[in-house]
Amino acid sequence: MLVYSRPCLIELLPAVPQDKFIRGTLRGLRARGGIVIEQLHWNKTLGQVDVTLRSEQAQSVKLRFGIDLRFVNAADPNDRKSVTQDKPGQWTIDLPAGRPVYLNCRFQINFQVNERTELCLVNSL
Repeated sequence: MLVYSRPCLIELLPAVPQDKFIRGTLRGLRARGGIVIEQLHWNKTLGQVDVTLRSEQAQSVKLRFGIDLRFVNAADPNDRKSVTQDKPGQWTIDLPAGRPVYLNCRFQINFQVNERTELCLVNSL
């Protein structure tokens, strides 16, 4: 499953198979509550998820991910105050009516270097 929604909640990539769909892009998905996911792009190798949301009406929506995100930021500085982290793994996004909000999201990447050492890289904006 790539997207799950119910009123006031969107969960992106809730059940992506770990060995499949390393990267991908979806466009034009409709979520409940009159929200359009104009674009969802993810790349597990680079540790990034980018999403553009547009709402028919001004509203707040909870945003969750099926991967452990570290950062969710609005690309437009004017929208940054509309993104707040509620708890680990969940953000509230205040969507304006009819205008897209572009979000940059980053997560931790774990690379297995050898049997004894694990190297952890964190992508930052």
